[in-house]
Amino acid sequence: MGPSARVIPPMSARAFEPVPTPSFPATPWDGVLIALVALGAVLALGLTLWH
Repeated sequence: MGPSARVIPPMSARAFEPVPTPSFPATPWDGVLIALVALGAVLALGLTLWH
């Protein structure tokens, strides 16, 4: 394995990829879905820390 094996670490390559961002809630349902996902993540984190 020469020096070309680690030219760019995969994590930094993924971090600097341009992420396609649409106009942010494209529809009202996207906003509702994002809110539900965020609420679910907060509830899951709270339950994980509670036990």
